[in-house]
Amino acid sequence: MTDGLIAANERMVTWMRGARTHKFVGTDPYVPIRLIDFENARSNRLVVSGPGFAHQGSSAEVTFGVGAHSRRFDVVLWVNGLPLVVGETKTPVDASVSWLNVPSTSTTSTSASAPASSYPVF
Repeated sequence: MTDGLIAANERMVTWMRGARTHKFVGTDPYVPIRLIDFENARSNRLVVSGPGFAHQGSSAEVTFGVGAHSRRFDVVLWVNGLPLVVGETKTPVDASVSWLNVPSTSTTSTSASAPASSYPVF
């Protein structure tokens, strides 16, 4: 399908909202496909992977793609095996500075003179 990114996102939203149906082999009716249970949120499986979560067998970062087309994300929120939220904890200025190791004095200031690298980027 080469409808473009907008059409692909619209199709994915219909899947995520449970608005898609499918006729399984050996069944008569089409049944709704529920990727996320919105009525009973506790029945969903939530997983966070990234720094600080590697003790559960996951790596420190999550990589999507192959070779030159791959992207690494620091934190990923998975819902029922689907990566719904990706986040970066590094600053755009210095990859060695993250929200984990920024000096506490620089994160308390919200003045315009505070350096941009003192705030986490999500």
